[in-house]
Amino acid sequence: MLVTTQSPFLLNGIHDPSLIQVIWRAPDGFAHIQRVSDIQHIHDLARKALLGDLWVEGFFQYGDPLRDAPEPSGLPNPA
Repeated sequence: MLVTTQSPFLLNGIHDPSLIQVIWRAPDGFAHIQRVSDIQHIHDLARKALLGDLWVEGFFQYGDPLRDAPEPSGLPNPA
C-alpha cells in the first residue's frame, strides 16, 4: 500500500522509520527517494520524539513541503 501525505499528524501515528520514504523533486528535475530509516541518528531521535514532529522540525532533510515548495506562479500579486 502506498499512502502520500503532507500531514505530520499522520506520521506521528507511525513508529517505525523504515516504513516511511521521503520523495522530493531535486533541482535536476528528477524525483529522489530517501528512506527515513537511512537518515543518520533518526532511530535515536525517534525514541524521544514522534516522526511527524521530527519531520516538521527538519530532521528528514528532504521533502519538506514548506521549505522546498516552488513559488506559486500565475497568482495575482497581493501588493
